[in-house]
Amino acid sequence: MAVFDDIIGHENPKAFFSGIQATQRIASGFQLHGDSGRGKLLFAQAFVQRLFCADGTGCGQCPACIRYRAGSHGDIEIVHLVDGKTRISIEQLRNLREWFHRAPYEADRRCAIINDAHLMTEEAQNSLLKLLEEPPAHGILILVTENPQGLLDTIHSRLQAVYFGPLTEADVAKIVRGQVEASEEEIRRAASLANGSPGQALNLVGDETSAMIQEAAERLFDLKTLPFGYSEMVSGGRTTGADARAKVNRILEVAMNLVSQQIEVTVNDDGRKPPIPALAPWPVEVLGEAQELLMDAVGAIRSNTSPRSVVESLKIRMHRIIGRARRAQKSVGGGR
Repeated sequence: MAVFDDIIGHENPKAFFSGIQATQRIASGFQLHGDSGRGKLLFAQAFVQRLFCADGTGCGQCPACIRYRAGSHGDIEIVHLVDGKTRISIEQLRNLREWFHRAPYEADRRCAIINDAHLMTEEAQNSLLKLLEEPPAHGILILVTENPQGLLDTIHSRLQAVYFGPLTEADVAKIVRGQVEASEEEIRRAASLANGSPGQALNLVGDETSAMIQEAAERLFDLKTLPFGYSEMVSGGRTTGADARAKVNRILEVAMNLVSQQIEVTVNDDGRKPPIPALAPWPVEVLGEAQELLMDAVGAIRSNTSPRSVVESLKIRMHRIIGRARRAQKSVGGGR
């Protein structure tokens, strides 16, 4: 189990939690949110270990650290989705409430982590709300979620939110190198496709489809690939249903990452190589439009719109803004 010094990246959350630990001004509830695979649960566990550690660092040697790592500390609880279930049940939250209202067993506080908190049923969330409305004086609750919109607004308002943003490609690659054996080319490709998520990068290492995902994301900005042919390439063939939706979602995430990188390169004008040449001539305004189109497409995929319809519509709209930008450039060039 990692402690803060072992966690790569996430410097702002580390500084924030170190600060509140030093001052002991610790809220009764936190919400750690950000895309999946960014290490939110690992971070929450490291913070909890620090809170209970004898010297406050998560030393791994004191009795509290040893019991925590063995999963036997009486004042620490982690709620996970039960194997075979799709939602966190009200029974799990009722048990947690009962556990919280008991006095600490071997420390001066009790702490619980709810992983994938957005998967709680509405009844479970209402049960959690009762706990948040009257939190025990000795209790700390940490919710970990990739979809904070899946939580009730009344829960949001009672938690201190901490965002876990994407890691740099260099940090993602460093994490992957430390966990799997793979070629440097595979690691770099996985890091570039992972949208700042080490978890996603680890899933991509050795995945033969990762090169195809990269190519499909780049072709989205290529006028030579027409909308119908593109949608057939991306979502046709044998890929159907949930597999098609997951595939398209990965392509959109990579495309958004490419556009974000190009915006950074364009704004900073520091001579760095563009992520793909097709994006290099685009002004920031057009890149921003492309980013909005991609975000709309991600929303459509999440709302169960047909993947084929999403990518075909996106490609048509992308062609329009590219064509408009090119006409504008020609007009400026002709006027000189």
